[in-house]
Amino acid sequence: MNVLSICVIAPSVIKDKVYKPKVAYHAVPKHLKPPISAKELAGSQKRVKRIPEGVSIEGVYDRFHVSQFFKNTRESMKEAKSLYDEARSASTGVKKLTSLIDNRQFLVPCIISRVDFLDALCDTWFSVSIMSNDITEKLSLVT
Repeated sequence: MNVLSICVIAPSVIKDKVYKPKVAYHAVPKHLKPPISAKELAGSQKRVKRIPEGVSIEGVYDRFHVSQFFKNTRESMKEAKSLYDEARSASTGVKKLTSLIDNRQFLVPCIISRVDFLDALCDTWFSVSIMSNDITEKLSLVT
């Protein structure tokens, strides 16, 4: 036997050997991916609220890692931009007190020792408030 004949492989053997990876890499097409879930959307809204005002979606997408919420979903960049704008414009839920004549006077519902004082006039700037006589009588604070 010749050394050269051992090293040569027959062409029929090469055709039969096709490389098959041990771990199948399955890339799901974008249109078959699920939409963004409510949990992921809430997480992205929390992150969007921390971003400074006036930054566009293009600057935010990679810089603040908002893209990770849309990586495995079917939302396009246009839909992600609309979700970003919606999260930016969402109200924070801060309740403002109704103002009266003066800037420092507000109507605040007040309950002291199980007595409800509807529309009690309070000044939020001072720790001591002035009470009317009927309130002091209800609280039995008259000396």
